[in-house]
Amino acid sequence: MRPITRFVMLVFVGVIVFAGTPNTKVDAEVTSNVFLSQRTTSVSKSSCPTAAQAKIKAEKANPGWKVVNIKELSKVWHLTLKKE
Repeated sequence: MRPITRFVMLVFVGVIVFAGTPNTKVDAEVTSNVFLSQRTTSVSKSSCPTAAQAKIKAEKANPGWKVVNIKELSKVWHLTLKKE
């Protein structure tokens, strides 16, 4: 292989390898920050028959967090909490 062809191939491979690296790191940092400010938990319906009781129990078990969404499933309450 001629030296110019080898040089062009090395430059091409280098551009491909290094071009995607910064974007991947930035996306990972944004994703991790989103997950650090939100958490989910489940509360059994047998211990808390109403959504209001499930909210109180979840907020007591997770101080500094506030319930923002409650989803009713067949046997549990699925709660989403956000950091206050």
